[in-house]
Amino acid sequence: MPSTAFTRPSTPRRVVADLLARAQRMPLVAAQRRMRLGPAAAARASRNAGADRIGWAACFVRGFALLAAERPVLRRCHLSFPVARYYDHFESVASVVVERDWQGERAPFYCTMRHPEARSLTEIQERLTRAKSGPLDATGSYRLMLRIARYPAPLRRVLWWAATELSGLLHARRVGTFAVSSIASTGSELIWILSPATSTLSYGPIDADGQMDVRLFFDHRVFDGMLAGEILQALEDVLNTRVAAELRA
Repeated sequence: MPSTAFTRPSTPRRVVADLLARAQRMPLVAAQRRMRLGPAAAARASRNAGADRIGWAACFVRGFALLAAERPVLRRCHLSFPVARYYDHFESVASVVVERDWQGERAPFYCTMRHPEARSLTEIQERLTRAKSGPLDATGSYRLMLRIARYPAPLRRVLWWAATELSGLLHARRVGTFAVSSIASTGSELIWILSPATSTLSYGPIDADGQMDVRLFFDHRVFDGMLAGEILQALEDVLNTRVAAELRA
């Protein structure tokens, strides 16, 4: 009879499992908008003709952070213990999903970035580039998550529970006030995402007419669908104006 080989989940896969265990407890809802990003796409193409290239992920991090600076609800999270309450963080913390190689295995890592609203597009892109290709131990969020993932499962779950349900400060610093995850570089897009962040952005490939499908997954306990639609509309405007202007500068 053929033998069956069993292997334990790798360290990065345990990180994913722990975050999904927290995300499954959230009432996530999704809103989608087909954005017309011609001005932003043209500015980005002109910028990327030189050596200082800027990716769409950096544009979305910058645009959403600019919105969140004016809308505290985009820096808000829901906490359940000891009583249900809301916490508004004093700054944005972006959490960007980055695929890295881990001992021959492709795995997602979570690069957290504080106050992106105060960073330039170039600074944001440099941080993401280092997160994608620099040493793993050079990114603080990577070191922390890999260290926690080596703890026994019961202890890991308690630590993540405390970070997401007990302390608003830890919630912001560990999972971010918002997240960005996309596979647009493959020509595909994510239809559904489980994330412990209050707001998670995902975008698909941009077409020849400068149109792109953008989804916002959000914690329904924090805000509602109408506001999500307004946020996506405002984000489209920010990308085509303030972010495009920074790309052209």
